[in-house]
Amino acid sequence: MTILRSACLGLLAAVVIVLVLVAAQGYGDDRLYWLLLLPLLALHAAAVFSPIAGWRRRLVRGALGFAGAAAAGFATYACLAALTDWFRGLDDARSIVLVVLHAAVPGSTAAAADSPGRGLALAGGLTLGLGVAGELAGNAHPGYTILLAVGTLTGALFNALDRGRPRAK
Repeated sequence: MTILRSACLGLLAAVVIVLVLVAAQGYGDDRLYWLLLLPLLALHAAAVFSPIAGWRRRLVRGALGFAGAAAAGFATYACLAALTDWFRGLDDARSIVLVVLHAAVPGSTAAAADSPGRGLALAGGLTLGLGVAGELAGNAHPGYTILLAVGTLTGALFNALDRGRPRAK
């Protein structure tokens, strides 16, 4: 998969997420929010199951990228909560987990791809799409956008540091 195709796939996942959010709010059924997992799982599957051998290694690298991006997201959340009022009122455990997932999900996708460039394109497309959608809707939150970017860059760093990954010919 080319880098341009990866970025378009990330943007498409962001569009599907926005459509699911609109549908869930319109129908008032909280069970529809579970549909948010489908584009994220599809994006992660596109990162893990590429034609290059070694999908098990990419799956483990994605899990490690998830943990690393979650840790980086929590550190970013703690710093931003201390310095700004962006996350005021989000002090219960469920809210903090949801905030940290904004960094962990694109981080796992970026880490699981077969190359750092493709991982950065997949997760970067998702980050860009969600950031633009929030801006167009008029409810862009700088803290969430920063968390998405931190997760994307952390996952791409995990991918780049894996020296034993199979290389494309």
